[in-house]
Amino acid sequence: MQITDRKSAEAWLKDQPHPVQVVFAARCTPRALPAIMLVSNAVLRESALPVLRATLTSAVAGICPTPAAMRSDADAAAEAKAAPPVCRRRRPFRRNLLRRRRCHFEWRGQADGSVTPAALPEGLARQYEKLRSFWKEGAPVWTFWQNWYEDMLAGRPVDWDFLRQVVLLPDEDCKAGPARIASLIRGNSYRLTFEACPPGRA
Repeated sequence: MQITDRKSAEAWLKDQPHPVQVVFAARCTPRALPAIMLVSNAVLRESALPVLRATLTSAVAGICPTPAAMRSDADAAAEAKAAPPVCRRRRPFRRNLLRRRRCHFEWRGQADGSVTPAALPEGLARQYEKLRSFWKEGAPVWTFWQNWYEDMLAGRPVDWDFLRQVVLLPDEDCKAGPARIASLIRGNSYRLTFEACPPGRA
């Protein structure tokens, strides 16, 4: 089944178990992320991490909604809200995206409940190349975020337990910036004791 809009997505999702619905939502959200490249470099440098963190924590909290994950999600959302805005898109670009028939909804639902994402629409694809350049210039600070994002974008399996450990990093470490997070991950300092997922979750 081809998913090209909200109606077809709802038709496919209604027959899927709840975990599949959550994973589908978690993979859809990052597809709009390249739009952050529409802001100035100064705003991007200040807002990139809060936006990425909020996107990641919302996905993890949906997959495994333990109290700790939900608290991290709330903290990340508050931090992203306080960051310089990245959503003030130029209207012609936004209208152009909304007028595209497939926009960023196009997926192919499989009989086993998996989905295969289609390519990004042209407008977002151009911004995605800019985002990749931003990550490349800042490597290895952004390597974790790029790897996570590209796995989500391509529909590849991800290690939710590992991602949950990153989400549960102390708030002060996250606010210290992407270099701090990168150093913790490289040094294996992210190995935390965390709550088990509720039954039936990832």
